[in-house]
Amino acid sequence: SSGINAEYGGSGRQSCARLATHMADYELFQIEISRQYGMAEWRDDIRRLLKKAGYDGKPTVFLMNDNQIKSESFLEDINMILNSGDIPNLYEPDERGEILEKMQQVATENRARQTQRKKLFIKVD
Repeated sequence: SSGINAEYGGSGRQSCARLATHMADYELFQIEISRQYGMAEWRDDIRRLLKKAGYDGKPTVFLMNDNQIKSESFLEDINMILNSGDIPNLYEPDERGEILEKMQQVATENRARQTQRKKLFIKVD
């Protein structure tokens, strides 16, 4: 699931997001902006975020404020993630293949666990 918390600056939304993240036992992911931070660094951070949340299966909150938006393309990428779950050409083909292979393993393991749970509730005559 995803969500956006947008309010006026100074209204405590970062504190609220941090508290909710802690209470839900999620990991907090924030980018560190520097003068040299550009599109390449942004894409590296997004790759790390998506791997952590999907590939590693860690429930994660991505917290970003309006001062960290150095390019409109940052917002376009966030929009793509929220709408489609993907950013075109974010990963190299070999890296994408590695991720797909790992996710297939995770899906197979989840299917096996679900089948095992169903057996607990099915009466066999």
